Amino acid sequence: MPEIPPLRDPQSLKRLLAPRSIAVIGVSGEPTGFGARTVQNMAGFDGEVWCVNPKYAGQALHGRPCFASVADLPGAPDSAVIALPRTGVMEAVKALAAKGGGGAVIYASGYGETDLPERAEEEALLRETARALNFPLLGANCLGFVDHAQRVGATFMPDYVKMTAPAGGVGVVSQSGALGYALMQAAERGFAMCHMTTAGNATDLDVCDLAAFQLTLPHCRSIALAVEGLRDARRLFLLGEMARGLGKPIVVLKLGRGEVGAKAAMSHTGSLAGSTAAWSAGFRRAGMLEVEDFDALLETAGFLAKAPPPKARGVG
Repeated sequence: MPEIPPLRDPQSLKRLLAPRSIAVIGVSGEPTGFGARTVQNMAGFDGEVWCVNPKYAGQALHGRPCFASVADLPGAPDSAVIALPRTGVMEAVKALAAKGGGGAVIYASGYGETDLPERAEEEALLRETARALNFPLLGANCLGFVDHAQRVGATFMPDYVKMTAPAGGVGVVSQSGALGYALMQAAERGFAMCHMTTAGNATDLDVCDLAAFQLTLPHCRSIALAVEGLRDARRLFLLGEMARGLGKPIVVLKLGRGEVGAKAAMSHTGSLAGSTAAWSAGFRRAGMLEVEDFDALLETAGFLAKAPPPKARGVG
């Protein structure tokens, strides 16, 4: 049996996921476009935000400076959001890596989740290219991430700036972008969290890499993890070992249960859902607390962020 692929070094993801400067590639003048929404969601961020679109070069776009190309940016962006169609993604990744960027979020879909062999090959080439360039990717086919502590809304979902709840101690990691953002909206009811990431297809970074990064955040005290599938589920054991070492619990919800759910997961993010019993056994071995619905995911993770996990069995 091959060795378990190691977790990505959390320090190597700090620029991407806790940035001090952000470039949004493919911003249009249309305020409802994915790039424009992303820029609008940065209204509370006090770092640099740069737009890239040759059509608007030299102008202010949604209140931020716009440049003709990645090469023209005044510095190397810590994080970049690629709001381009799939056909423009590879060129943007190479340009950002050449500029010295810290990583990129990819919104575009149409890769392996389509079940077309040529699209799966295209996604594999994107992964190989990014890893050869040492340039981490979030996505493809994802809704981005949110750093509630720094008010970074690197997502195209609308109205992030209206989420007024203070940052809390729960880190949220979801394969599904829609679910991740729905969980974030619990902030409107006073549920405080610090960071939310969505893996999408997990072309490069998967939910284990993302949760490992959140575990290293000082203000993160528990993880709420929603997973559809993994290329190598044994990585959960590495994540669980890391969580135990840091004394931070992981509460997990398995998505794609049953035959219908498994098919939905495959078409959604290209994930193989696998056996429910096998996943539950894996979560137990990894030392994670499995729950069965979204309410329990947030409530349990929220409780454990306030109270340390019990030291013995039989605690009620």
